[in-house]
Amino acid sequence: MREIIKLVKFGLKAASQASRVILDIYYNNDFTISEKIDKTPVTQADVFSDEVIHDVLSETKIPITSEKSESMEDESTCKDVYWLVDPLDGTKEFIKRNGEFCVNIALVINGLPMIGVIAIPVQNTLFWSVAGKGVKKMSVQNWQSMDSNNVQPLPKPKLPIDGEKVVFLRSKSHHSATKTKFHDKLSERFAIENISVGSAIKFTYLAEGKGHIYHRSGPTMEWDTAAGHALLREVGGNIIDLSTEQELIYGKKAARNPEFLATVLPKSLIL
Repeated sequence: MREIIKLVKFGLKAASQASRVILDIYYNNDFTISEKIDKTPVTQADVFSDEVIHDVLSETKIPITSEKSESMEDESTCKDVYWLVDPLDGTKEFIKRNGEFCVNIALVINGLPMIGVIAIPVQNTLFWSVAGKGVKKMSVQNWQSMDSNNVQPLPKPKLPIDGEKVVFLRSKSHHSATKTKFHDKLSERFAIENISVGSAIKFTYLAEGKGHIYHRSGPTMEWDTAAGHALLREVGGNIIDLSTEQELIYGKKAARNPEFLATVLPKSLIL
């Protein structure tokens, strides 16, 4: 456990430096946009953030699997311990300039995320967790220095009681239904609200109690969820693989996720 606690410092440093690089480009109106093989957009911010993160995390001598890796096939399946990184989650939000993008860094050990770091550059905010140590939140002024006096431990979210509101989180740039079987079941006991939030910022909403459930049926990759998954595990939540109804695990073929539910609600209440 001591070694894991030491490693989180590298995750925080990498996320902070990447956030600074991303914002330098974000506020430059001349950044260019190109397409990846899968037709999704990529900018210089994605590339430079990835380079900065690799420079920092490589000091740990732990393998790194990144959203920007040239070959993802089986890259993480042969490793028991590795960093899992999305250097800019929410590139579409970055391009739209709505601020709802983030940096995701997780340390995966034996298929589960033990460290999670999510940095929200425009908000100057860091969220992080270490297994068994809870979730913390920090404001970082201009991403220059981290002040331990600004660290706030997050309490476990208050769960709704009958008649209160349950908040469903939806993707901002990817189609998701406003009414599903999960809405139907929960509407028997709760008032339902839908909120659209970009990128893995949705997981920080769940961790802070601003939302209760995020259902994703469309394609996602492991680096999209690992950091947020680590946060959820520390506030009593989880990500449920709907193909097995068990906790989502990492190191899958080509790093692809199945349909899932991320939630702070008891599984028995939803399924």
